[in-house]
Amino acid sequence: MVKYPTTKAIASLIEKLNLPQQDPYSQDWEFEVVNSKRILDFIACYESINDIDEKFTLMIIIVGSCNDALVEGILDEAIWEKVKAYLIRDNNLHKATINYWALEDYDELEDCFEITSRIRELKSYI
Repeated sequence: MVKYPTTKAIASLIEKLNLPQQDPYSQDWEFEVVNSKRILDFIACYESINDIDEKFTLMIIIVGSCNDALVEGILDEAIWEKVKAYLIRDNNLHKATINYWALEDYDELEDCFEITSRIRELKSYI
């Protein structure tokens, strides 16, 4: 079963993290709000919430933010290890997110996201 961010989860995360409101024409709000400089804020929120839909949506934001941080050359490896641990631990919840970023249909990493090789590597643990 494919999971998607819910309107309720998005509204809650907007409030909790002071994120930009969803535009009426937005299709992928969870990708629009990634922020490489707020990864620690996002992780702290992830650790404090219990709502599954919020965790699912927030992890999309976290991984997207890590991807941007990699592109910018600012991803702290300790932060990535923490994110990786959550993805492995909660892999049933984040299967769609992991598969999205893994881009397994692509052989050439230069055709993939910056984070794709890391996501593919973590898949060996699940």
